[in-house]
Amino acid sequence: MERLAIKALTAWAIADLLGWIPWPGAIINNFFGGNWSGLLGLLATMPFILGIALVEETTWMKFCVTRLQEKYTAFVACGLTGIAWGLWYLPMLLLHEGVPDGVPWYMFLLSMIGLTLLLGWVFNMTRSGLVLFIMQVVSNIAFFVMPALPTWHNMNAEYVIAFIWVEVVIVALLVLCTVQGVGCW
Repeated sequence: MERLAIKALTAWAIADLLGWIPWPGAIINNFFGGNWSGLLGLLATMPFILGIALVEETTWMKFCVTRLQEKYTAFVACGLTGIAWGLWYLPMLLLHEGVPDGVPWYMFLLSMIGLTLLLGWVFNMTRSGLVLFIMQVVSNIAFFVMPALPTWHNMNAEYVIAFIWVEVVIVALLVLCTVQGVGCW
């Protein structure tokens, strides 16, 4: 959760300093204190978070990306998987069911591509499905802790959009560094 939190807080700090959006705070109201509704909501959702990370999200990477990399570069394999993964969730996004409300579909798709490229890079560096599982669980938990989603801001998606842009920049830097021979892609 540290890296996700750092990305989100960096995005919000930049956007706040530039005067685009006001600082939202680092932790949602009532997570630690008050009526504890944030923490209780996370605990109630934890079985789903663990199940979806184990069954579905890790499978996108372990099954799809590894097989596509037999034929394509890692970048292309992850890009294709990210598009497929995003399109898989697109009907749910449009029906406001099971994915965060208020995120524009094109930003959601960009986020899924960025996430897949990041997870692909990590998988190729570690070859560990367990690491991917932990990353997915932690990233999903972070959205219960941090006020990123539009539902915390009267359906204003600017906070999650800022987060997505920072994610895309980080992924672009990873790819550029790797292409320049600084890493292993």
